[in-house]
Amino acid sequence: YTNQSTVEAIYVRVTFEATDCYRIVLLDIRVAPLPVLVPPSAEDLLVCDPDGDGFAQFDLEALVEDMVDNGEDLLVTFHETAIDAESGLNPIPNPDNYTNNVAYAQTIYVRVENTVTGCYTSTAYALDLVVVDA
Repeated sequence: YTNQSTVEAIYVRVTFEATDCYRIVLLDIRVAPLPVLVPPSAEDLLVCDPDGDGFAQFDLEALVEDMVDNGEDLLVTFHETAIDAESGLNPIPNPDNYTNNVAYAQTIYVRVENTVTGCYTSTAYALDLVVVDA
């Protein structure tokens, strides 16, 4: 069955096989859209690296407001692996003060979940460091 609208009432027949008794019930279905994730600009993902060691601190939380485009009740988490982002496990514990652990560039995975419906979307972004000459 494919629903015709985002909110729809359908009738369902439920049969108890042992007795052949059945009941017809009304079921309301609601289909919620996936959260929309707006990719950050390349400039938003650049951080200066004054000591040139390839590591710097990123404020990933600063990206959230511009990345989330629709709705309330959205939880944004950042992850170091695609598997963690898909499963919602092991979010980066300090996204406002995150230090990359791969020198000069690192891929970070973002998960946006609607806390009411459980619907989510996830994607990957590369964090780039700009090395500043002393």
